[in-house]
Amino acid sequence: GESLAKWKYLGVAFEGTENNWECPNLLPMDDERALLLYSPHDRVRYHVGTLDVDSCRFTPASSGLFDHGGDYYATSGCRDANGRW
Repeated sequence: GESLAKWKYLGVAFEGTENNWECPNLLPMDDERALLLYSPHDRVRYHVGTLDVDSCRFTPASSGLFDHGGDYYATSGCRDANGRW
């Protein structure tokens, strides 16, 4: 089985323009797309794009604010009983 004690660093998947990223979540949406959520010490932002697992690169196709209220912080993704995020 897989072990979290043994892993291989593959590089930086994506770098944004903000100086500080907190609580990033990279969630697969389907076989091609992924959702990246993070808190840049401000309102939560998102990127939707593709993740190439072999090269460890996330390429955003669209971006925006996930939180328009300013009080949401420290995103966390979890799956429901049907496997949806």
